[in-house]
Amino acid sequence: MSTYEQPLARVPFEIDDEKTIASMAKWMMFIAVVHFIISFLILIGSCFAGFGVAMAPTATGVGGSPAAVAIGAMITMLVFMVLTFIVLLVQGVLLAKASSSFKAVATTDHADQDHLAAGFRRMRVFFLFEVIFGLLTLARSVWLIVNLVV
Repeated sequence: MSTYEQPLARVPFEIDDEKTIASMAKWMMFIAVVHFIISFLILIGSCFAGFGVAMAPTATGVGGSPAAVAIGAMITMLVFMVLTFIVLLVQGVLLAKASSSFKAVATTDHADQDHLAAGFRRMRVFFLFEVIFGLLTLARSVWLIVNLVV
């Protein structure tokens, strides 16, 4: 943007469009809260998984013993759960901030263009996290299936 262009203070939305944007902002906040709740439930679950790893019997003898395999599986699950907690927490924060940006578009009469741009930037990062984490989950699932078959 050149120095002569100023962002639009008020984007001329129709009343129905502003209601739709406000409704979308409310639903985004709801989904953000759901992300927060699920992430903390996963954190609690990972604490129990960590407790299970600490309480597992130590493997004796050959490295491929059932106890060693069980400990390795629990550690893998623990790492995956903590990673899931972090991703869901970051996604919840991104959704909450995007929601506030879109709510500002619907309820205020200043810097609509800036609020829209900020909201869409946050949504882009949210969906990038969603795709990357989905691909990691798919890769992990394929890896587990291949190891179970072989």
